[in-house]
Amino acid sequence: MGCCTSKSPNPLSRVVTPPVSDYLFTPSGQDCQDFQRWCTTFNLPLWSEEADSLLKADPSLRTVYSGQVPSMLTREQFWQRYFYKRNERCITPRPKPSDTPELDALFYKYKEAGIAQGGQEGLNAMQAGSFALFAEDLNAELEDIIMLMIPFKLSCLTPYQITHEEWLGWTRFGVHSLKQMRALLPSLRHEISDKDNFKAFYMFVFRYVKDPSQKSMDCSTACDTWRIVLHGRYVHLEEWCSFVEKKHQKAINADQWNQLYDFIQVISDDFSNHDSQGAWPVLIDEFVEHSLKG
Repeated sequence: MGCCTSKSPNPLSRVVTPPVSDYLFTPSGQDCQDFQRWCTTFNLPLWSEEADSLLKADPSLRTVYSGQVPSMLTREQFWQRYFYKRNERCITPRPKPSDTPELDALFYKYKEAGIAQGGQEGLNAMQAGSFALFAEDLNAELEDIIMLMIPFKLSCLTPYQITHEEWLGWTRFGVHSLKQMRALLPSLRHEISDKDNFKAFYMFVFRYVKDPSQKSMDCSTACDTWRIVLHGRYVHLEEWCSFVEKKHQKAINADQWNQLYDFIQVISDDFSNHDSQGAWPVLIDEFVEHSLKG
């Protein structure tokens, strides 16, 4: 299932809402074990901005939510179930380590590289310092969008990390070696040429790149990330980033991040159909006003 998408009136609500029954009952069998593992790592504050954006955008989801919270489920229980159903890793059988010798060897190679670059010892995960060597092995640049697309496809939960369990998600795509990873990259790039797929990826990036201790993303990081993920997708990208860096100079929250993409999809390049009385974040309205003044 994972981050499936479907058509809806509002672009923010393209993630399929699981059936109501999924919110009422704990999964059973093997799925129950996976769900319990998910609950031990689920941290609601890290997901709350995205959850609030989804409720704001999707009337059907609001109806389900208001009918279950707090009368039948707590807010945390509801979102545990919702995001669990969106997460491919939790419903995909994980291979035994013995079945993945090359993947294991690569993982521990990158894990050690991360520790050598100042990462936390004792953490069974690739960390921020791991990605430079990983990118080099893929024949990619560290700033390549593919280096964010990979954590998205592996359903990674923690910013700047890929756990061993998540890493073994490569097998879902028939990948067991570095050579097969390289061969898969063109397919991953093509996948985000679809607007719906890109929207789900774009929303993931905010959560994956921002400081996990903060609800918002610092201004510099946001602009650096926009320059990667929106490269070739927005004609005013550099003007936007320059405006945010020089005029706004404040952290970017999830609503501002998400709605920028929606703005790009519906507002013409000359801003002629922009309505300053609409529901866009003030930051976007100020950017339009600034741009029109020249």
